[in-house]
Amino acid sequence: MERSRFFCQHLIHKELITPRDALDALDLQRREAPTFERLALESGVMDPDGVFQTLTLQARTELSFMEVAVGHGLLSAIQASRILALQQERKPRIGQILVRLARSAPASWSGS
Repeated sequence: MERSRFFCQHLIHKELITPRDALDALDLQRREAPTFERLALESGVMDPDGVFQTLTLQARTELSFMEVAVGHGLLSAIQASRILALQQERKPRIGQILVRLARSAPASWSGS
């Protein structure tokens, strides 16, 4: 998301969007991005039992799903890196989200 924040900062600096527009877009991007656990399951790296076990262990900590899975040996660091890369690849692009938000905005919305 670092790259997305930079892009949004650039657009804010150019007064093409407001900080609120950027926050809305980043929130929507986060909601539409596939979760780490879903990708671990879909990619076949983990089975449903492993995902459920990890979620159960995670509930007792402040750690992420990935940290718990790697920490308990349910995923290797290499597998976790691959899933993170897949997650970044499948995450909707912030520019596309901003365009969608602009199209669905009320007629009075100016984009700045």
